[in-house]
Amino acid sequence: MSVMIVTSLGEMIVEMYVDKCPLTTKNFLKLCKMNYYNGCLLHTVQKDFIAQTGSDSVYKFLYGEQARFFGEEIRVDLKHLKTGTIAMASAGKNLNASQFYMTLRDVLDYRHCFGGGSRMVPNFD
Repeated sequence: MSVMIVTSLGEMIVEMYVDKCPLTTKNFLKLCKMNYYNGCLLHTVQKDFIAQTGSDSVYKFLYGEQARFFGEEIRVDLKHLKTGTIAMASAGKNLNASQFYMTLRDVLDYRHCFGGGSRMVPNFD
């Protein structure tokens, strides 16, 4: 399964690891379906590190504060091996919500829920 992210700089296809990270991909896909990320800015961009977007989870409004976050799905077989890898940004253990980042180089192995790899569409730098 994949999702297209459209930005002012171009498009990117995100290939999701549904079988390996079911909670993470379910959360991300639901947020995409709700157009949650439409108009979101990249609020954190660190050269040669990450570009991050998203905000507080909407699930707390739908299901209460206990549904605000979901747990870790860190897998040693999924690594940040190339630029453009997508993963969830987290404020701490089991504090995953709606923020995600893409790597701008090869970094961060085993520290964040993976959620999906990505394949850059040509002409996206």
